[in-house]
Amino acid sequence: MTPIVTQQVIDPSAYDRIARTLARAFQNEEACSYIFPDAEERARRLIAMFRVIIANDAPAGNIFESAGGEAITLWRLPGKATGTPWEFAKSLFPFIAALGPAIGRGLKISGLIEKHHPMHPFHYLHFAGCAPEHQGKGLGGAAIRAGLAQADADHLPAYLETATERNVGLYRSLGFDVVARWSVTPDLPFWGMLRPAR
Repeated sequence: MTPIVTQQVIDPSAYDRIARTLARAFQNEEACSYIFPDAEERARRLIAMFRVIIANDAPAGNIFESAGGEAITLWRLPGKATGTPWEFAKSLFPFIAALGPAIGRGLKISGLIEKHHPMHPFHYLHFAGCAPEHQGKGLGGAAIRAGLAQADADHLPAYLETATERNVGLYRSLGFDVVARWSVTPDLPFWGMLRPAR
């Protein structure tokens, strides 16, 4: 079987393409569906939202993708899981523009996510997504492992959260364990998962 090739993205000209891939990957994801209940509006606003997130995450960590750009992971380095006050100020108006009337729901989720971050240093898998037509081919797992290799080189744990229960098994297969569970609403649970240092 041919190994799946992954690469680090360092060219900002790729960010718009990456935002569009992540928007498609998250179109039916539970938290994004809560933030943007209308599917048509969600498809449009997710692209703008991911453009802002990528602009923030790229200087604070690494972006990995499969060779064809089908799967993407956004990682933030230790100590940078939460943005700085400058990052918050710089991205506030772009986020308001991207989320529109959904800004309150978006801030509610991000506040709860940050509240459950570990207190010790960790590599943060902020987002992992794969284009729908390429899911189930191992591309997403390979893009995740590219970031895990850096965590292993630093001998530090990796952390993520997911609102998709079926993803818990995938992350367990990559060495993560559930360390926290909380709910945004009774119908929107989150799982916080940690992979110990290697």
